[in-house]
Amino acid sequence: MAQSKIDEQFGFVNNLLVGLAVAVLTFLTHLSFSNEFSFFFSFEKFIILIATLLMFASLVCGVLLAWRRIDHYRKQSRLKDDMPEDKKLTSIQELARSEMTNRRLLKYQGSALLFASLFLAILTIVRFLNK
Repeated sequence: MAQSKIDEQFGFVNNLLVGLAVAVLTFLTHLSFSNEFSFFFSFEKFIILIATLLMFASLVCGVLLAWRRIDHYRKQSRLKDDMPEDKKLTSIQELARSEMTNRRLLKYQGSALLFASLFLAILTIVRFLNK
């Protein structure tokens, strides 16, 4: 019961981060091609590029994580009580490795989103101070 609640929350966090990454990527794309927005300095273009790449990396991690979670559930459903002990132990170890990789992907996804947001905050502050 507790594990299913953790898995459910894990999915909610992943969906939230994917949604935020898509929204910010949309904003960055609009910002990059907008005629109303002009870059004062060349480093602003660099900041936009880095933020876009980080957001894209966050989105890729999120999609990969969703894919891996489906695979994890498939492996978990194949685990049966009547399996031989050695095969069962191998399956449990494989599930544990899969879970650790999924948690690592979630950390990468969140970190990429955080760093991209920091770059956008820096860009906003620089633009505000130069007005």
